Amino acid sequence: MQLPEQWHIIEKECSPSTNTELKALAEQGAAEGTVLIAHRQTAGRGRLGRSFFSPPNTGLYLSVLLRPQCKAEEGTRITTVAAVAAAKAAEQVCGTKVQIKWVNDLYRAGKKVCGILTEGQPIPNENRLAYAVCGVGFNLCPPKEGFPPEIAPIAGSLTDTFDPTLPMPLALTFLEEFRKDLALPFSEILEEYRSRSLLTGKTVFSPTDSFSGDATVLGIDEEGGLRIALSDGTEQILRGGEVSVRIRE
Repeated sequence: MQLPEQWHIIEKECSPSTNTELKALAEQGAAEGTVLIAHRQTAGRGRLGRSFFSPPNTGLYLSVLLRPQCKAEEGTRITTVAAVAAAKAAEQVCGTKVQIKWVNDLYRAGKKVCGILTEGQPIPNENRLAYAVCGVGFNLCPPKEGFPPEIAPIAGSLTDTFDPTLPMPLALTFLEEFRKDLALPFSEILEEYRSRSLLTGKTVFSPTDSFSGDATVLGIDEEGGLRIALSDGTEQILRGGEVSVRIRE
């Protein structure tokens, strides 16, 4: 998968949702490589219909328009590539180590610091994507009033205090890493993804009922799926859904 040499960057102080806005632009014929960057969102969205907390002076929110020549089912690879690119960008710009929690989150010190949402638009009656929009939301620092109670136990940030000089270097570094990684064989991306895996070896359960009981994470398969061993010893590969680490008392 290749991207144009030049990004077309649209920067806004506020967006309802960078993914929603960029999808509308895609429907109007916006070129591949169009990027929408916002410094806060009023209706940010995450996976599984969740909202994404996006207040001012705490984060960076951006979406990238792709027009990939790939099968619809291969669109999930975009999230894998974006996770690796986001991890590398965070480490380079913020100087902190992060891990990837399958399938689309970055964690620092046990807390979520970045979420990724990729949305594809299939071509009717064809097994191809007309376009895909990949959105990435970074928590740069904690909000002054703290995270809302419903996410406070898991929400974290890449830094401890807001630095207004960080957002754009982080955005541009992510875009450069994303461009380079999209051009690489997917097997190379998987090695980077696996080396940062938060879940490998952990005991997990599924809040979305992808499986019952507890399971042990064995690793990431060749398509980016999560390999798990169920309590009865059988193995399963998850292509979607969600898992949470089981905290033992």
